[in-house]
Amino acid sequence: MGFQIGYQSTLRVGDQPCSASGVQRIIAHLQAKEGEQAVAKLNAHLGVAFSSAVAHQFVPMWQIEAALDYLQQHYPSLVAISSRLSPNWVDDLASLLANFDNLEQVITALVNQQLPVAQFADTVVISHDSFVRIIWINTGRSPLDSLHVQFQHSINMMCSVAERLLGEPFLPLEIALVKQPDADWLQNIRCQNIRSQAPFYSWTLSRKQLQQPLNGQIDAAPLALQKIQDSFAEQVIAALRQRFPQLPTMEQMAQCLDVSDRTLRRKLAAGKSRYQNLIYQVRCQHALRQLVTERADVASLAEQMGFNDVSHFRQSFKHWTGFAPGDFMNALDKECFLPSDNS
Repeated sequence: MGFQIGYQSTLRVGDQPCSASGVQRIIAHLQAKEGEQAVAKLNAHLGVAFSSAVAHQFVPMWQIEAALDYLQQHYPSLVAISSRLSPNWVDDLASLLANFDNLEQVITALVNQQLPVAQFADTVVISHDSFVRIIWINTGRSPLDSLHVQFQHSINMMCSVAERLLGEPFLPLEIALVKQPDADWLQNIRCQNIRSQAPFYSWTLSRKQLQQPLNGQIDAAPLALQKIQDSFAEQVIAALRQRFPQLPTMEQMAQCLDVSDRTLRRKLAAGKSRYQNLIYQVRCQHALRQLVTERADVASLAEQMGFNDVSHFRQSFKHWTGFAPGDFMNALDKECFLPSDNS
């Protein structure tokens, strides 16, 4: 094969902390355009003062997701605006990345979860001699409308950061979306090849541009990260992975973490998480890792994961990802080539 496929469970959920700068910049524009009352309504909707997030650097992942959903419903043009339209928007995020030598190192750090930046989905990375394609896999079972907004916002921010770090225009080779792109977003993104009705959300980058040295001028000093509070959801996920495939009940998990059932449920709910959803996530991520990186036999994988029959595993996998295992791998294999290679 002329390419390599890697899978990384990069999804952040619940109370896991992430950089607040991207959404905070949008809220600053909301305040300037619509006034304090509009920001107050957003804060009331969230139940927290997200507008003060810039002072804290990081907020729980659920707040970023909820803020983006709210802004998309009420102020879609603000969510769609590309960060490069305001030269100060990306300073905070760029400062996290200022010590890397090239964009490939940045992408690798993001995929390997070495930066506290919002990750709305797990990633499959297809690495080719001439391009790198980063595919989002929705193991968090986010509603499609929410994932659509999150992807467009993320691509806006990352393209803007890439331009700042390179000091020159940055154009992805391709951006693929499952749904039709939002009109406002389409007007503000620079990419000559945007594909809709794709099986996955993805963006494809030129390896040549990824390997260029970072010559951009970063206005902000490298960010000294504050101590990030431990995530309760991450503790639960780590405990589930440690005990896989024999996953404990909620009562058993509460005992493992030395808390009551009620406390376990309350702490997860505070981060907009549910125990069963974390179980789905861990099982799906294991199945994906085995399928993508090991090309595991479906029947053997089903048995390894404790399913009584293969059909039950196939149904569960489709519930997790929207694809049957065979259909998922076929769709993924087709993503290993540039569109011009398939013509």
